[in-house]
Amino acid sequence: MNDLKDKIIYWSEDSTIENLKHSICNDEISITSTDTVLGFLGNITKKSFENIVKIKERKEDKPFLILVDFYSKIFEFVEEKEIKQNKNLLLILEKFWPGPLTIIFNAKKNLPDFLKSKQNSIAIRCPKHPGLQKILQEFNGLFSTSANKTGEPIPNKLSEINLNIINNIKHIVLDKNNIDTNYKLYQTFPSTIIDITNRNHVKVIREGAISTKELEKVYGENFVK
Repeated sequence: MNDLKDKIIYWSEDSTIENLKHSICNDEISITSTDTVLGFLGNITKKSFENIVKIKERKEDKPFLILVDFYSKIFEFVEEKEIKQNKNLLLILEKFWPGPLTIIFNAKKNLPDFLKSKQNSIAIRCPKHPGLQKILQEFNGLFSTSANKTGEPIPNKLSEINLNIINNIKHIVLDKNNIDTNYKLYQTFPSTIIDITNRNHVKVIREGAISTKELEKVYGENFVK
């Protein structure tokens, strides 16, 4: 537990953003609170990608979610025309971003392989979390994924985080008001994930904090489950 406590810093502290930025630029991986579940945070570099894969002991070859702080930053990863020509998608982005909605887009073809899937898709989310918004302003995007080893449950207490993970991360960044004296995280839902790579058949990959019905009402069409 001492190792755990030594790594905890808080979003509200003046030095946190600068310290976190410095560690991210050095390809170090941290765990942070978010507007959904506790997650890893790392730079969108091959080295950081490899570091997260190693920490999670992930064997499958697939990319991680990318977080951005503002809608226009998705054009770093997705062709602008694909977004602006889909009026229903624009309604979704306006209503649910920032928020707990992850969208799988067709990726720009010139992106490195570690950012996109073999099917040339990329998952992006704009979080509704003040701390994440601040650090994301410093980058085009950051990797995010749940703070657990592959196949293990997502921890709802800091004390449940695998000790091997603790030994391999730089910081644990938290909101002071979302933990109690036992370091228990308040229960939250993961983000809802939708796949819009085929705009005629939007697919629900995972229903989370936002219901499919809410999304369909705004999009104006039924999704494929």
